Amino acid sequence: MKKLLAFLLLSFSLLVNAKQALEVLEQKSELYNEIQNLKDDNTLENISLSDKIQLQLILLTVNFTIGKINKKPIIIHNKNGPILYNMICDLCKKFDLNVPTLIVFFPDLNNAGVFSSSTLILGGRLIEKLDENELIAVIGHELAHIKCNHLIKRLSIAALILILLELRIFKIGELISKLKVLENKVSDSLILKFAKYIGRESLVGCISAPEVLISIITLQAISRMHEKEADLKSVEITGKSKDLITALSRERQCQCVKANGYFAKFKKLFETHPTTRERVEYLTAVGNLNAKNIKSSSKEMN
Repeated sequence: MKKLLAFLLLSFSLLVNAKQALEVLEQKSELYNEIQNLKDDNTLENISLSDKIQLQLILLTVNFTIGKINKKPIIIHNKNGPILYNMICDLCKKFDLNVPTLIVFFPDLNNAGVFSSSTLILGGRLIEKLDENELIAVIGHELAHIKCNHLIKRLSIAALILILLELRIFKIGELISKLKVLENKVSDSLILKFAKYIGRESLVGCISAPEVLISIITLQAISRMHEKEADLKSVEITGKSKDLITALSRERQCQCVKANGYFAKFKKLFETHPTTRERVEYLTAVGNLNAKNIKSSSKEMN
């Protein structure tokens, strides 16, 4: 009797799991079919002037960083992409954000991002790789950038660094120009000989180059901090740490190998994102912590 009961329970659990798997596959196929059948319905004519300007800037950025895009981008809304649009709307409610006024879909793009607080960019090739939960985790990561004001913070820090660099370069230029007065008195000075040899403008560049390099490294470090914060915020609100891990692994499988050597460590200073290995490690740690908290809370309730 016990064996029969155990067999029935096992069969029931297998049927439930199979049903859930079929529902996931059905949802993915519906979303995949929607993506495949997305068409440009001349939405550009109805969007605001600011959104049109943003779209042109996005196209320039994509063409400059990735290369020429073969397929024309499509603006997603509730009529031409209801499944994807409603998914984004539901996530925006969870994040307590307004729905982006401009959701741009690039069929050939293998990435996702935000261009401003009102603009979301999605790539068709990326969506094709992910199931629904993974896609929710990825879009949640991008919305977390908006929620945490990362774009405004990064631009503010970059502007501050640029102003400080300009002031510093101006001061260096003033200092070097004053060397003219010293030329007759200290004609054998090494810095004067060097300035005469390469020119005063080049000398300004040589002196300020390390400061520019440090500024770039600082901005990239801030970018990596923001990416980690967006990962954690996405997991906090969506609760999909495992799905974000699998999405990252599919997107950047080549980065899962641990980088060694001085060159790899130096190259890491200029990366905008933490390595996939690092992201998987801290997301796994957060997922394990959440699982422990759920178990402990359920025990307390019992």
